[in-house]
Amino acid sequence: MKTRIILLALALLSLGLGQTLTAQTPKGNIPSQIVGTWAHNDGDDIDYLQFNADGTGFEWEAPRYVTTQFRPLKKPFKYEVQNGRIIFQEADGDIEAESLRIVNKNKIRIDHDTYKRQN
Repeated sequence: MKTRIILLALALLSLGLGQTLTAQTPKGNIPSQIVGTWAHNDGDDIDYLQFNADGTGFEWEAPRYVTTQFRPLKKPFKYEVQNGRIIFQEADGDIEAESLRIVNKNKIRIDHDTYKRQN
């Protein structure tokens, strides 16, 4: 009788553990925490990344001190997040994979660059 209880407990535990692992590592996941516009101060320029919830986005840069006439050239990309990495596919087909760390709701790190939420 004890053996059956132990086996049943182990079966339930492994079932629950499998669901937990699957829930934590979905493939192609787009974390809602990164959706929005982010900025990284890159010296004289500010680099911007805009992540949309559908896996698309834009990147652009602007001089640190912009005039009202400045219009950035926004370059489109597609992205997905897998196992702590963000994979970018640019319009010309180039693919880049970089590390992604969500520091908090207002800060992310992509490789060695820290981006702050703009909206």
